[in-house]
Amino acid sequence: MDKTHPFPDDTPCGPPFGDPCPIPLDGGVSILIAAGLIYGGKKVNDLNKKG
Repeated sequence: MDKTHPFPDDTPCGPPFGDPCPIPLDGGVSILIAAGLIYGGKKVNDLNKKG
């Protein structure tokens, strides 16, 4: 592996360059997103019940 290029694929991404880059979502990020959605939904539900 070349030390000047730590990532083997350094091609640009996006519509002018072809396919968009995949966003890596590991298990931890997915759990955080799900927890945030559940928490936000609970807060909205509580506000609707209160008002």
